[in-house]
Amino acid sequence: MNNMHRQQQGKRQRQDGYTLVELMIVVAIICILAIIAFPQFVRYRRDSNAATVTSDARNAFMASAVLLADNSVISTMTRVDLENAGFTPSTGVDTNVILYGSVENYVISSVGAAEWGLSNSTTTINNYGKFLNKATP
Repeated sequence: MNNMHRQQQGKRQRQDGYTLVELMIVVAIICILAIIAFPQFVRYRRDSNAATVTSDARNAFMASAVLLADNSVISTMTRVDLENAGFTPSTGVDTNVILYGSVENYVISSVGAAEWGLSNSTTTINNYGKFLNKATP
């Protein structure tokens, strides 16, 4: 019996759980993945914000076309008029109509929020539906 007891003492007892080295390796791998993924996430957010600004300008243009088609005589066009024609602005985007002399000669300008971090946060579209410039990330 004494001999068997010595064999059991000589063997290392199995412990459940992970060692500190294993845990540190897992944390290091997670940190590396986060470092790789974070810049992509930021770029995707900027791209989506720029697309929101451009989309709002396009939707405002379509509402202006509806407004002009429905009303044969119109002297002004404001954002409220566009909203009455079906345009719903996105949160964080400021859309304005800039008239040049008459209602047939106008530009729609959509500007994204400053905290979106866009290099060019303005999309401008003229009364013919041509983009003069687009928001860029």
